[in-house]
Amino acid sequence: MKISSLLTCGLSAVLSSLFVLTPEKVHAVIERAEFRHVQAEVSYDQKEDNFRVLNLRLKLIRDGEIILNQPIPTRSEEFDRPYFRENDPSSWVQDLDGDSEPEIVLTFFTGGAHCCFYSLIYRYDRASQNYTYMTHDWGDGVAIPSLKDLDDDGIIEFYSRDSRFAYAFTSYADSAFPPRIWQYHQDSLREVTTRFPEEIDSSATQLWESYQTRKETYGDEPSNVRGLLAAYLATKYLLEEAEDGWQRIQDVYLHDDRSSFFADLRIFLQETGYISNARNPISPEAIDLWTDRFFYSVNPQLSERKIRPDETEYVREWNAIQSVMQALLIPHNHNCESGLANSALANSAGLANYDSVSRNGVNLSSKDLDRVADAIFYVRNPELGDRQIQPEETRLANEWLRIRRGVSRLHPCD
Repeated sequence: MKISSLLTCGLSAVLSSLFVLTPEKVHAVIERAEFRHVQAEVSYDQKEDNFRVLNLRLKLIRDGEIILNQPIPTRSEEFDRPYFRENDPSSWVQDLDGDSEPEIVLTFFTGGAHCCFYSLIYRYDRASQNYTYMTHDWGDGVAIPSLKDLDDDGIIEFYSRDSRFAYAFTSYADSAFPPRIWQYHQDSLREVTTRFPEEIDSSATQLWESYQTRKETYGDEPSNVRGLLAAYLATKYLLEEAEDGWQRIQDVYLHDDRSSFFADLRIFLQETGYISNARNPISPEAIDLWTDRFFYSVNPQLSERKIRPDETEYVREWNAIQSVMQALLIPHNHNCESGLANSALANSAGLANYDSVSRNGVNLSSKDLDRVADAIFYVRNPELGDRQIQPEETRLANEWLRIRRGVSRLHPCD
């Protein structure tokens, strides 16, 4: 036992000495940039066998004096590593806002197949005579910005892409991304995309050409083209040309899933801010027309007479429907038969899910009609707030179904 213990201790000592003698190999890296009177230096130790970096530090020298020399506050010391554009390694130190005081932009990659990237932007604070910083998330690598003065006004723009479109309608490889343009101003980044219509128009043209090329080369299967059409429509909203954009994609996308695709696309563009009241191409008259038709379809006892001001319940119901119409309507969505081509609804705007609505029955698969029914139901039952109907609440369930059947009777070609 004693001999075995001695041998074991001896072997452990030998192994320990081997590990001490052969440490993990790292090499020191220093990135430098200079702009006017400010010099910046990022230093770190790079491991040779993986992407990990250690001892990340930032040194900032202003007018020959070291103002800052400290570790960089990354989110993960284990995984985050700096990213510098190879084509312009000095672009990370620039005067971003035209005040003659350079800012420092440090971008980091957290690891992963596509995500994520974020930037620390350092700014000199004259009051404290030190540097402060802010953080901005870019998301997917496609959104890593390039820094350039797009309009030659002395203000640097962050030209990025909207990574929220990744996987939204197809695979990552088949997704496409509208432009997003930002400006730095007093410790914040503000999106200013719509100030650069030429950039947006150029992107829209490229996206439409890419769609045509993809269709000719690989076919127009939904997974091949949905991503490009979605990004294209987003640029048309930015250009305030949504009506033309919808018309184009409705003319070319004729697959069986067009109703669900159009509905999901509209909701996505609302959630991401592309569809707003300022960019809504639907006229107030069209919104009111659809509101009236839905309101009277569930209130046939009124015989389409005007609502009186003292009929507050009807007024609230009409307003609720109008709010839904503002969110749901899209331009030119209907292909009515020739005899019904002059239908008031068909020639104004429509709901994307109406492609699957039957003329003589009730369609229970339309998300749009569900939202219309919800709006009416919850106005009529304000005590519920917005909670869901419980399985045992059969009276409420039947009431909702009656409303749903009422709004389903309305068809845009009638």
